[in-house]
Amino acid sequence: MCEYGTLTDEMNRDKFVFGLKDSATRTELLKTHLNSTGAKKSLADAVAEAKTLESAEKANKLIGDIEEQVNWTRHRDMRLKRDPGTCHWCGDRRGGHPWKVCPARGKTCSRCGGNDHFARVCLETENKQ
Repeated sequence: MCEYGTLTDEMNRDKFVFGLKDSATRTELLKTHLNSTGAKKSLADAVAEAKTLESAEKANKLIGDIEEQVNWTRHRDMRLKRDPGTCHWCGDRRGGHPWKVCPARGKTCSRCGGNDHFARVCLETENKQ
């Protein structure tokens, strides 16, 4: 076996980096040959950094998979079960009217059992019974 002295660690580090299949990890490791203390990176430093990058990539992929499963709804995309110009509570199509004179005021919804609105404008999808 050849004796390269202090170059052995540096050469093994370079062999490790150049042998990586993931080009993004290889690129990150090649950005600098110095560690956080300003000394040359050792093989152990390169391996630790590669493991950190690999772990971060896996975590990022998991987060991406989770986001794909979430069904986001913007508030402005929610549609009320009423036509424009109708009352929010009773659904009267003759136009809006003050709450004090609304026929739904004090009534119970036959769909959800909630107060102060009729079933035709109820936002519940199922009966709560």
